[in-house]
Amino acid sequence: MKRIFVLPLAVFLLLMIQGCSSGGPNSSGSTNVTIAVGSAAKASPSRAPGAAAPAFASIRFTISAADIADPIVRTVAYTGSGTVQESFLIPNGADRHFLVELLDADGNVLYSGEATASLLGSPVHLDITLAQVAQGSLSGIVRDAVSGQPLSGVSVEVLLQGSVVATGTTGGDGSYLIPVSSGSGYTLRYTLTGFLTVTYEGVVVESVGTTTLEAVLQIDNSHLGAGNVSGRVVNSLTVQGVNGLTINLRAGINATSGSIVATTSTSSIGGVVGSYAFSSLPAGNYTGEVSGTGYITGYFTILCVGDATTPNQNTNVTPVLPSGETRIVLTWGATPSDLDSHLTGPTTGGSRFHVYFGNSTYSEGGTSYADLDVDDTSSFGPETTTIHVQITGVYRFSVHNWSNSGQSGSTVLSNSGAQVRVYRSSGLVATFNVPLGQTGTLWTVFEMNGNTITPVNTLSLDPGYQNIQGPARGVSAATDAALLKDLPAKP
Repeated sequence: MKRIFVLPLAVFLLLMIQGCSSGGPNSSGSTNVTIAVGSAAKASPSRAPGAAAPAFASIRFTISAADIADPIVRTVAYTGSGTVQESFLIPNGADRHFLVELLDADGNVLYSGEATASLLGSPVHLDITLAQVAQGSLSGIVRDAVSGQPLSGVSVEVLLQGSVVATGTTGGDGSYLIPVSSGSGYTLRYTLTGFLTVTYEGVVVESVGTTTLEAVLQIDNSHLGAGNVSGRVVNSLTVQGVNGLTINLRAGINATSGSIVATTSTSSIGGVVGSYAFSSLPAGNYTGEVSGTGYITGYFTILCVGDATTPNQNTNVTPVLPSGETRIVLTWGATPSDLDSHLTGPTTGGSRFHVYFGNSTYSEGGTSYADLDVDDTSSFGPETTTIHVQITGVYRFSVHNWSNSGQSGSTVLSNSGAQVRVYRSSGLVATFNVPLGQTGTLWTVFEMNGNTITPVNTLSLDPGYQNIQGPARGVSAATDAALLKDLPAKP
């Protein structure tokens, strides 16, 4: 998500497309484009008294198009005063994308502006007003696909429309944290000498807090042969296997479009309903697209290690939802054995309900408003919650580490690989990965009001219940106080 603020004093780009001296089409098939950037010294938005002015360091020009193999990128020094003028020779064609960004000394984008134009050799003029962009960040972890050990020194590049806009490197624990302007359409590229390069596509950077990505498993060069993979697909409401689903594979993580490299269907393999298998698959990271009549199309990550069979790469699908319903599906790894879903929200009487393993349904007057459909206590999930009837007010979804409840220094939840996916009738609408490298046994995932889902993504110690019992955003009277106190014992 991007928060845009139009500058009080317009900072503008004047793109003057100049042909040859006669003014006609350029015989070389290119257009000379001159980009002039006006002074930004007085263009910064209002700020608190005493706050420092933005420290501009450079301007980055990026020109790209579908038929331009390598985007044209140029970075020039800029202190925020005066006018910068740069000329480019751009191949003629349709839909040339012009992106101009003002950067600070660390490479963070402070302002940006963009436009699209077709260049046919005749003069074209574009005025672009720059706007302040919200700054977010990306975090994640990279591990060796075979040993599971963290990989340090991995180069992580963040690309937008084919151009590198930010970079980082994993530390000794395999983690990375990269400041990135909020927005969508990012691709991450992970490279390390001696390992297969991995791409992670379709990344959305939130404007508030840190966006955490799922763990990346990188394959070393000694495991680059063909391999086999297998797993199972279950219904997230019944946890029963589903036969007859189609699974399409695409190269890369979170690759939801593009070329399909392999296809199979779920069936009863060895008597296990909902099983699938791919054989002689080139080593790498893949995205499985799962679809079938009556189910929302889903996506999951598949790892293929060369000269080996990698089993138990399981996933789930959720039945199609009626309009107005919301389904929340929690999954995680082998440890801990028991994570619990907690949904709180407004009641028709003005108080707040709490749906969890000890109170799996909120209903009134014969109407079921919300249900905990599945409570999993033996690792992996899925654990599923459905809001059938949404009423006005703020809903909050949290995940509690029951297995390590009350352990103040526990990082088990943070290292669990927990993921929450939110579905509506339109399909998957949000995905959250548990924050990394933090202590805490309570993950407050998101809040929802109407159609707006607001990430929270914080970890805390459950005895305090701060994130559960505190007032919902925008709700001063109703609180969730005591909802997690004195939880009943599990069988």
